[in-house]
Amino acid sequence: MGLIIGPIFLFWLAMTIYSSVIGYKLLNSASNLMNGSIFVLVALFFATSFLIYGFSTFKSHKTLGSFDIVFYFILNKFTFILFVIALVLHWFGGNVLDSFMLKTIPFIVMFSISSSAVTGVILSELFMDKYNIKRTY
Repeated sequence: MGLIIGPIFLFWLAMTIYSSVIGYKLLNSASNLMNGSIFVLVALFFATSFLIYGFSTFKSHKTLGSFDIVFYFILNKFTFILFVIALVLHWFGGNVLDSFMLKTIPFIVMFSISSSAVTGVILSELFMDKYNIKRTY
């Protein structure tokens, strides 16, 4: 299973680093610290919200496959499509996104999705142990 999860996890890790670099560049180009801190806090809020929502869908289960939670976070079709749209908007939307606040939207989406995917994979075992969910293989 590591042959499937490993490359996908590395992809999301690379995208987290890439979106962090985008956020750093946006933070440097912010006119003041208040504008910069707002979009960083919004990105962290959405990342945490996606993690809480993702884990809450599995709270009521008594048994789960070993990789069900991991696959939810790294192979979610909706979030992947949303991530690709934000990535394309970041790359090719320079003419459309003319204000500073609009330029932060692709960063917020990309960072929220990629960082929650990485964090969800890392915390999935801990979540299953905390809620006494048995693993099936």
